[in-house]
Order: sequence, then structure tokens, then C-alpha cells
Amino acid sequence: MLGPIPPYFEKSSKNGFERVLQWLWRGKGVRFIGHGLGLEIDEYPILTPRFNQKLEPGMVIALEPMFVFPDGGIIGLEDDYLVTAVGVERLTLTEQTVLTI
Repeated sequence: MLGPIPPYFEKSSKNGFERVLQWLWRGKGVRFIGHGLGLEIDEYPILTPRFNQKLEPGMVIALEPMFVFPDGGIIGLEDDYLVTAVGVERLTLTEQTVLTI
């Protein structure tokens, strides 16, 4: 069992998206590194330090490390992976490069 849904992922709230933005911009950072993908964009499992579910072949996950700056702003990357019997297969088609702006 993964436990209760964290409040920042609560989909039942009509103000859920606004709460996510408020939480991110308060400088608390992001407490997860990824999530499952399926019929919805964000699905279980939510990959957190307390995550204890085994990833099974056929699952699709998004790894999205984010860096939140106390003065405002977020940098995030997201890549999608298929879990296979021998590891993972990267599904994201773009190159993994650093873009300097």
C-alpha cells in the first residue's frame, strides 16, 4: 500500500491545480521524483522516498527531477520510461542535453 494521496496530487479538489502552484512556489521544493503514466498524465505509483511498491514489467513511469529556487522559479526535466524484465527503456524521443539560455 502506498498510503494516502499527498494533498498536492489530490484530484478531487476543484482548486487542486492552484494548490499545486501555491505549494511549489512557497520554496518547499518537490517531494517526489516521478510518477506512473497511463490513462491519466499523473498516476500511481508516485515515486517518493517512502515508495515501496515494486516496479513491474509493462509499467510506464515518468522521472521528473525538479529544482525549486527560493526566490522563485522551477527547473524541471521529464523523461518517460517503460519498465522491462531487464531494466528500463527510455521512451522520450528528445535528446538529453543541457540548453543554456
